[in-house]
Amino acid sequence: MECPFCHQDPDTYTLVHRLDGSGQVMACIPCAIQQGLYCEKHQVPHSGHDSGGTVCMECIKDDLREFAGEAPHFYTQLMDSLPEVERARIREWTDDMGDIWGEPALVVLRGLVMEARRRHVAITDVVQDVIVDNFADAILPRAY
Repeated sequence: MECPFCHQDPDTYTLVHRLDGSGQVMACIPCAIQQGLYCEKHQVPHSGHDSGGTVCMECIKDDLREFAGEAPHFYTQLMDSLPEVERARIREWTDDMGDIWGEPALVVLRGLVMEARRRHVAITDVVQDVIVDNFADAILPRAY
């Protein structure tokens, strides 16, 4: 089997998501790392993201632990700044996911972290973008 990136036939492959969202492909690990499709730190392939791109779910878990204390601040900042229609969408999502992910602030933190990781930016950048856009789509799953 040939790696689609380096066109070599290495001994070890991993299944990775294509960046264009067109499915998955088997790639050698060095190419998967180079393409940003495999987490070198956690030694796992990235998962595909609803709005494109890929993220390491273990990195997401690390960020959720690291930023849990700031979750109420981010949540309040968004809820105080967004129009009612967007706040209602966020409340619907946090109500639906609360049993799985916990309090609303932690549900919102998960959305912020996923988007920040997908775009390779700081969480605060995502918060500001959502506020400036007056639109919560960046942090909400497509169903909301």
